[in-house]
Amino acid sequence: MTSAGDLRSEIKLERQVLTPDGAGGSTVEWVEVVTTPARIKYLKGGETVMAGRLQGNQTVVVTLRNQPGLGDADTTWRLTSTRSNRVYDIKAFTLSEDGAWLDILADTGVS
Repeated sequence: MTSAGDLRSEIKLERQVLTPDGAGGSTVEWVEVVTTPARIKYLKGGETVMAGRLQGNQTVVVTLRNQPGLGDADTTWRLTSTRSNRVYDIKAFTLSEDGAWLDILADTGVS
């Protein structure tokens, strides 16, 4: 069970917004939705070969308090550790049975 004392890290959740570029196209910008304390649990890392290079992959489970504004969160969002500035691709969300906590499965690998 997670408690407030376990939330020793800070993370930022961002979503993509398309902004018109004035030339008929658009650019992708990341807009911060929330910055909040969290617990980051590092899982077993892995390595894959992409384009002839070895790529490291770190999987994490990030636990945070559920809060307004996260109801429409999906896997197009991204997660950033504010301490290390490491960006994670979100893979899945799991809400606790009582709805108080949110677990986010994420990794540093290429989607």
